[in-house]
Amino acid sequence: IIPTPITMDELEDMLMEHGIMKAVDESQIGKTAAELTAIA
Repeated sequence: IIPTPITMDELEDMLMEHGIMKAVDESQIGKTAAELTAIA
C-alpha cells in the first residue's frame, strides 16, 4: 500500500472527526498568542 499525501485541511478534518484535535476557529489563524489570550 502506498500512502497518498493529503492536504492540511483534510488532515485537520480527520483529526477532529476522531476527537484527536479540537475544532479550530479559522478566524483566529495568523494571530499571535498575545492577541489570542487578550480575546479569550
